[in-house]
Amino acid sequence: MTGRVSAFVLKHPGKLVIAGVLLAVLGSVGGLLGVRMDADTDKLISPDRPFMQAYEAFKARFGDLERIWVVVDAVDDHARAQTVVDWLQPRLNTLGLPKVAARITVEEQLRLLSWTAPPSELDAIVDACAHLAVAHSGPEALFGSTASALHKAIEPLGPDPRERATLVQGAVTALSLFVSTDLPGQDKYLQSPSGRLHFISILPHKDYATLAVIEGPLRRIRSVLTQARATFPDVDIGLTGKPVIQADELGTTQQDMRRAALVAMVVVTMLVIGLLGEVRRPLLVIAAFALAVGWTWGFVAVVFGRLTLLSIVFLLVMIGVGLDFGVHIVSRHAALRSAHDRNTALHMVLSTTARSNWVAALTSVVVFLAALATDFRGLQELGVIAAAGILLCVIAMSTMLPALLVLCDRHLPTSTRPPRPPRPKRWPRLVLMLAVVTGAGGWWMASQLRFETNLLALQAPDMEAVSWERRIAEDAGAPTWFGAFQAKDLKAVADVRRRADLEAKIGRVRSVLDLVAMPDAARKASRETIASCPASRTSRSQPRSRASVVSALEALASTASAAAPAQATGLHGLARALSAMSQADLDQAAHRTAAAWSAILDGAQGPLRRILPDALRDELIAPDGTFLVMAHPANDVWDQPAMADFVEALRRIDQHVTGVPITHLESLRDMRSGFITMTALAAGLVLLVLLIEARALREPLVCVFALAVGAGWTLGLAELVGLHLNLANFFAVPVLLGLGVDGAVHMAHRLRQGETDGSTRRAVLLTSLTTMTGFGSLLLASHRGLISLGALMAIGCLACLIAALVVVPAALERRS
Repeated sequence: MTGRVSAFVLKHPGKLVIAGVLLAVLGSVGGLLGVRMDADTDKLISPDRPFMQAYEAFKARFGDLERIWVVVDAVDDHARAQTVVDWLQPRLNTLGLPKVAARITVEEQLRLLSWTAPPSELDAIVDACAHLAVAHSGPEALFGSTASALHKAIEPLGPDPRERATLVQGAVTALSLFVSTDLPGQDKYLQSPSGRLHFISILPHKDYATLAVIEGPLRRIRSVLTQARATFPDVDIGLTGKPVIQADELGTTQQDMRRAALVAMVVVTMLVIGLLGEVRRPLLVIAAFALAVGWTWGFVAVVFGRLTLLSIVFLLVMIGVGLDFGVHIVSRHAALRSAHDRNTALHMVLSTTARSNWVAALTSVVVFLAALATDFRGLQELGVIAAAGILLCVIAMSTMLPALLVLCDRHLPTSTRPPRPPRPKRWPRLVLMLAVVTGAGGWWMASQLRFETNLLALQAPDMEAVSWERRIAEDAGAPTWFGAFQAKDLKAVADVRRRADLEAKIGRVRSVLDLVAMPDAARKASRETIASCPASRTSRSQPRSRASVVSALEALASTASAAAPAQATGLHGLARALSAMSQADLDQAAHRTAAAWSAILDGAQGPLRRILPDALRDELIAPDGTFLVMAHPANDVWDQPAMADFVEALRRIDQHVTGVPITHLESLRDMRSGFITMTALAAGLVLLVLLIEARALREPLVCVFALAVGAGWTLGLAELVGLHLNLANFFAVPVLLGLGVDGAVHMAHRLRQGETDGSTRRAVLLTSLTTMTGFGSLLLASHRGLISLGALMAIGCLACLIAALVVVPAALERRS
């Protein structure tokens, strides 16, 4: 096979390169046009998982409830906080956002009055409805209606006591509303339970076709907040919510990745050039790698048509793995070309190093394809794309790179003098004994490794959204985390709330019953009466003046002074308030009363969902009438144990509960189980590939032994320096299985062939150092998850390098 490949490369190098370039251009164009960015984190989870199916059905019913939260903290100065909210809301409304909500208006409170007022107040409104219905005709109409009722009630030979009480209550209620003594006086602001934090809820436009998702709206919102902080320097104003945390995390990681990639490319290029002692061959490796990247983009466009927040790191994997194949090729070619002609050198490279590359590539490929055995969709897609990228890299390095070496042969140096790494030749038994002891010690220490599940702990420490998320959790507001119970009626809502109150892990519970009372037959009848209430039929030919109303009130007060002094005092106060009003005050009061009655009447006539406050409607009742009960955690649930306790409490109430806490917890469990499955399966597949290639037992077992020692050193050192596994670095372990065995494979193959020039040891050293540099550049990141990934990969590459250079030769010393 290698003979046919080398013959074809030597005969048609130009045609091969042209075909590769055209294919890379086609793939790159296809990638640019056919690959979309899908930043929806829910799409990372397999859609056939039951908890995701329940959550998707919930989102389809209630819509998007993942809001941005502007938080205003003026400590105990509530008036100052409300001033800031009043300043912010109209400016945020001008940004073209779908919904900005900060308060429940007076009109919205009045619409709910017939649904939430105590029975006595509701009866009073029913008695007053005929008087209120004429308020739109002006104060005289209201005075005429109420004066007639009052004078009828105080007539000596008037109605019976029950009717008399009804007449008085109706007239007094209407007049009290007229002078605003019983009307809601101001808007209710969205606040935390303590009242310290004021919130503005924002539903942004979300564009999942870009990785930023809410970049445009977020930029405009922050511009307004910057102005607000300058205007109110004494007030803390922040921004948080799941969309903000995700956007900020993405922005941080993108910036970190760009910085790391730039540093890695510069350092790796200098490293390869320095250790190989030349410039041209490393540049040819970069050219062949660029072709492989173009091919991979085409593969992504054809097979998936999208990249997710997880699969986009395939390029980093290709840099870490794919470039190594080229380094082995040119390192071996430089050593052979100094002693052989062009054709012989190329044939020897393809028959030795290229074969080792293929074995190493297949070990990495099976490691990534092991992700298909997990239930995590994002990891599955990353595994397939990374496996395809590695295969295309090894193809490019086995065909395109040799063709480029042939085309540029006359311009390449024929001798190099790179430094050789030390090769152990003594005490192989001592080396193996130390490897066993230290490797076993590393694995014992690895048993103490903790899996960090707190997403906030992985963020950059100076992220604003993270600090505000913690402040909200401390104040027990927690608007971003809630378990979602769906109820068919208010009775079911009340049952969920009652059971939630018995769970210590559940804190604040929100539902429509925060705004309305439980319905009963009497309240329903009262609403129906209000909805059909006729206006007073007082004759216009017998108008009544304000003075007539005042005199009637004073007469009632005098009559009640002995038996009911408190009521008498109220009647006197009402009479004085009416007497003190100017004509302008009367006209304004009539207008206000008419508007209030219109809102009350609208609330009595409309269905519950329509009359709910705009700020809360969507999160309380779905368009199909399903009620939502939101149960917030009593404690900080960013750590998985606390989250698990909270979800367990939710499920004791209803097994069908859904929401972000459930999807978050279950996806974490899927990732952890997937990590274990992928690692175990990858280890078995790596051994199988080595056994098939070697057709013997000793050499594969030595490679796996070296890998086990290197893995033990890696995990032991990680525990020693306090580096824990987390959601950002956990996939480094199975990746290291593929990368770590590569050096051992190359060393075993060269020892089998009796190599003495040290070119393979030099190549293993170089590829390990480049991989360490590529991933180690993440240590410059500000995102703590990426820092941990860079640290773990750097430690792992160093450990596997030492195992390949020291343990493998010691184990195969007699054979060599």
